[in-house]
Amino acid sequence: MTIRYLRFLVGGMHCSACSAHLESTLKALSGVLEVTVNLSTATVSANIDTDLVTPEKIDQAVRGAGFSVDPVPVSFLVQPADNDTVSAAAKVALQGLNGVLDVSQSGDMVTVSYHPLLADPSQFVPVLKKAGFSSVTVNSGFDDLFYIPEHEKDELSGLRNRTILGFAGSAVLMGLMMFGHPLFAENMFLMDILMLVIATPILVVCAYPIFRQGISQLRGGMLGMEVMYMLGIVTSYLAGLAAVAGFLPSPDFLLFETAVMLTAFLGLGRFLESRARGRTSDAIMALLHLRPPVAMVVRDGVEQEVRVGELVAGDTVLVKTGGQIPSDGIVLGNSVTVNESAITGEPVPVMKVPGSGVIGGTVVSQGVLTMEVEKVGADTVLAGIIRMVREAQETKPPVQRVADAAVRYFIPFVLGVAVLAFVYWFFFAGETLLIALSSFIAVIVVACPCALGLATPTAVTVGIGRAASLGILIRNGEVLERAGKLNSVAVDKTGTLTVGSPAVSGVVAVSGTSEADLFAVAATLGRKSLHPLDSAIVAEADRRGAAVLAAARVETVPGRGMTARVNREDVVMGSAAFLEERGVSLDDAVSSAAEGFRSTGASVVFVAVGEKVAGVIGVSDTLRSDAGMAVLAFERMGLPVTMLTGDNARAAEVVARLAGISHVEAGLMPDEKRAIIQKMQDEGKAVVFVGDGINDTPAMTQADVGVAVGSGTDAAVASGGIVLLRSDLIGAVAAVQLARKVFSRIRMNLFWAFAYNLFLIPLAAGVLYPFTHVMFRPEYAAAAMVLSSVTVVSLSLLLRRYTPPALVRGEGDAV
Repeated sequence: MTIRYLRFLVGGMHCSACSAHLESTLKALSGVLEVTVNLSTATVSANIDTDLVTPEKIDQAVRGAGFSVDPVPVSFLVQPADNDTVSAAAKVALQGLNGVLDVSQSGDMVTVSYHPLLADPSQFVPVLKKAGFSSVTVNSGFDDLFYIPEHEKDELSGLRNRTILGFAGSAVLMGLMMFGHPLFAENMFLMDILMLVIATPILVVCAYPIFRQGISQLRGGMLGMEVMYMLGIVTSYLAGLAAVAGFLPSPDFLLFETAVMLTAFLGLGRFLESRARGRTSDAIMALLHLRPPVAMVVRDGVEQEVRVGELVAGDTVLVKTGGQIPSDGIVLGNSVTVNESAITGEPVPVMKVPGSGVIGGTVVSQGVLTMEVEKVGADTVLAGIIRMVREAQETKPPVQRVADAAVRYFIPFVLGVAVLAFVYWFFFAGETLLIALSSFIAVIVVACPCALGLATPTAVTVGIGRAASLGILIRNGEVLERAGKLNSVAVDKTGTLTVGSPAVSGVVAVSGTSEADLFAVAATLGRKSLHPLDSAIVAEADRRGAAVLAAARVETVPGRGMTARVNREDVVMGSAAFLEERGVSLDDAVSSAAEGFRSTGASVVFVAVGEKVAGVIGVSDTLRSDAGMAVLAFERMGLPVTMLTGDNARAAEVVARLAGISHVEAGLMPDEKRAIIQKMQDEGKAVVFVGDGINDTPAMTQADVGVAVGSGTDAAVASGGIVLLRSDLIGAVAAVQLARKVFSRIRMNLFWAFAYNLFLIPLAAGVLYPFTHVMFRPEYAAAAMVLSSVTVVSLSLLLRRYTPPALVRGEGDAV
């Protein structure tokens, strides 16, 4: 089995019936292991077994279902750029490759537009080199991470123009119907002909895209909204023709204005939806714009301005005050302050000293930054964030299954209701053909599955984008749904409740060992570890100028301690239990010193040399300034907090008391944390675990929702379902509040989408006609259809302005 991941944009997908049909079509293919079709972003994501199905077959299935695969651009920097012969040869060679649609060159940039399922972009570089370009490099830009096809922009312009024409034609036709009788009193047939002449060309222009898509849907075996509207338009227009020909009474059946108005309203709905759906990803577009177009590079001692896409690792870049950092790198030379709010949400500028890492897209607040480029293009933190957000926006939460199931049977059901309404009014109720025809058209027009299909993806897209702008990365839509059901919080101590930068707070050397020798031995082992406590010991040893010794046979037991051979003696460093397991006993003096450190909340590290305790080191970590506020906020939201830590009970209790946590589980191994969370879940609790995203992976994986408190540099690899780019704990509260808000908006959207159809379909069928003798006109039905979709999308767009209370007031009052 050879697994390949595919992601591509789809053209011609306008309603949830379209996305549901395409998804079921692709799932039916042998070799398609997993597929998700997202209506809001018009994307398909799939995992396929290439031994059973090829990308070419996927393309055939997409086209067979009535849709198209949008082309994708890729750019290359080439030299020489001014050789016309080479350029012409490269263009001919590239266009000869399967799936290449267009090749263009501007200066030293060659852009190839290709079909993502038919062409392999890895073939382009050899072809360009063979054509004569001496240097070819893939442009390290990442605008293609959120590429919007040009035809979508053209479609939006065309929709606007056709909508204007449709409403203008409707106004003229309605004017003739209302005021034309006196003008044509002597020859009403002339007015009928005039309305036919006006309506026909307008319908040809405005309804052509509807009919093209509708016929394509029928060929693909699908009943979409275009099919329903096509049926309504054809019925209205044929009724008008029959009236002109004298087969039906005029002017009652001159429904030309109905046909034109249906076309205009559908165009208006599509136009408003397209504009609104385009705005759902404003957050990603804002992230893309964080990267400056050019950078000032020092090469061979000369400053020169180059495009950001031309940067390579190792370049030296200068950024002045107020300038955007073009890529990820390391600070050289002087210290500067950097505003990272656009990435992490942290409002206060951060001091960067030589050796500090900087993130592309952030802004130099003060000073002139000299940096060495480490990562470029798609490998940068900013690109990783954009990729993560984009992938999250294209996922479906489980609640979407309800809407998908409803959409699958919705249009056939509506078509049945429309036919039954016509039959009832005409054959059983004895009403006129006009009443029966009006009810038929009104039902098929008013019932729109678009609102159902847009309810979830638009809210997910906007909500995840808004979260990213606040420094909160939500990995998928399922996290949003789980966050709405949380009732318990479990939180790590070190690096989560505390700042995660412990420092040595005390030391007691025994057995004739000096503090200098103790730190020399402890730091020798500590340098082989990544644990924060060991890092603190190494930092203190370096500050004291302790000797650097050699170590052999180093062994680490996670969460317990380390052993090694130093200066021909066995050394054991770690917890009291770890030392006792290796036959080292603790005397009263050592135990008393350790107890004194624990009483202050310090963690204790014992060091033994040659089976004798050489000393004990106390390491303290500082409680985060917002830890107590965050715990209180969770409690107010109805989420009781439990601390899970690998530290000793005394140190944990001190931190818990300061943070306001009443339930503590201490001395835990990573897998024991996971087991406690599982036990909480077995008791019926839905748990969110907040940790540092590195050593708490088992607990995060087990929890219903894992929140990783990280930093901008490690966010892309953190393991949580929610990743915080900001380093404060209050961000965890904000993340849960925002996730709850998004999921509540999804439920609101679904409610209104279902309620709209439950109310208006009977109304369009004429349920009130026996009492009011007024039939719901098709034009009103079309307007209501537009209103339903726009309402759902607009409710989702309101999330762009939502700010979690925890970030507004610095507290986490429940929303």
